[in-house]
Amino acid sequence: MFFVLRAAMTVGAVLVVSGATAETPSPAGPIFDVEASRQISRAALVERLAEADVVILGEYHDNPQAHIWQAKLVEELDAARGVGGLAFEMFGEDREAAANAHRAEGKPVLELEDVLGWENWPDFEMYAPIFSAAPDAHLTGGAVPRGDLMRLAMAPEQSPLAERFKLAEPLADEEQGKREAGQAAAHCFALPDDMLPGMVTVQRLRDASFADALLRAHDEAGDKLAVLITGNGHARTDWGVPRDVATTSPELETLSFGVVEVSEQPVEKTYAEVFEEAPPYDFVVVLEAFDRGDPCAAFKQ
Repeated sequence: MFFVLRAAMTVGAVLVVSGATAETPSPAGPIFDVEASRQISRAALVERLAEADVVILGEYHDNPQAHIWQAKLVEELDAARGVGGLAFEMFGEDREAAANAHRAEGKPVLELEDVLGWENWPDFEMYAPIFSAAPDAHLTGGAVPRGDLMRLAMAPEQSPLAERFKLAEPLADEEQGKREAGQAAAHCFALPDDMLPGMVTVQRLRDASFADALLRAHDEAGDKLAVLITGNGHARTDWGVPRDVATTSPELETLSFGVVEVSEQPVEKTYAEVFEEAPPYDFVVVLEAFDRGDPCAAFKQ
């Protein structure tokens, strides 16, 4: 993370999603408006998000409670405004036609796992309630095939999205340095330094593809809202999907919602007591840290 929490990130409790219905998010998950530097209610969050053109809902992929929050927010946004487009990081554009046909035919949501070619992601049952929360939304996907990512990391100018999202333009030195440091930390400092620039390029390619999926969802949404489900890193307002959307469609209002994990729930604490630096989202929910064991264990073998 590039912001500092006063509470250390350690093990905490979570709820579990079962089937295709999301449980109610824990009331011990305070929501903060980052610009206003204050805590707000979930009703106020939904009201504000519903006013936007596109909304990005971040997550820790393996945290069930984060997915419960996403599903309930999509459900509430669908009731408040209507969600006409629902974009995902987890599958590609090549799966969209089959997925939307599946939904149009009223087939069980859990069968989407096979339709989407769901693999290398946490259990689909954690995500199924998100799909069910906006049953009429048009689905779009932004996943980039691994082979394409590896090839384009060496030549980003060859991406079909390169010109639109300025992928071939170098980043400012400060941002490049921070992003390389972030990639090093995310990979438990196991990568050689000369791999880090390519990892940053891959992240930029993925951000652009997710932004494209979100904008296509917006095109399908009409007067309704378009929502993207993605990881926290892609939801960042400083250099993630929000910036890419602003690059190509500055007329759209984009709001980003991130998830922060802490060791103890700061239910009664002020914004300043929780954060030393502003997290890079418009809104955040603070959840107890998910026990994922040692994330660096695989690099130690």
